[in-house]
Amino acid sequence: MRLTRPRAQHWYFFSVGRANFDICAIASHWDSERGSWDGGEVRVDFNVVSDPDRVLYQEILKYRPEIEEAIGEPVTWHVPDDTKGWRIFVRRQADITDESRWPELFAWLEERVELFRVFRSVVQKLP
Repeated sequence: MRLTRPRAQHWYFFSVGRANFDICAIASHWDSERGSWDGGEVRVDFNVVSDPDRVLYQEILKYRPEIEEAIGEPVTWHVPDDTKGWRIFVRRQADITDESRWPELFAWLEERVELFRVFRSVVQKLP
């Protein structure tokens, strides 16, 4: 996986070798499960930037068993009707203000980014 230049932000993108797709590691004060700023989370996303007709979604959905087996934990397929893009992600609640937990949280993110490499092979199979 190619790395990009690090910046002072709460996310980091990883290329999967094709435009319109990326993997993103995120540390956020927002807890998407509870819909609240009380808490926080770390998350790894596979993002499809633009797929308004959901053609790519239908193609990638064919690989769902392979993807979920490779990741080895519950995966959320977030495909909102009102946007062009969509994402597949894993997350865990985390207090990212507790610096003593940062090594554990970064290790969790690193492990999941490696598991998300499955998307690289899936994307290469797309038409």
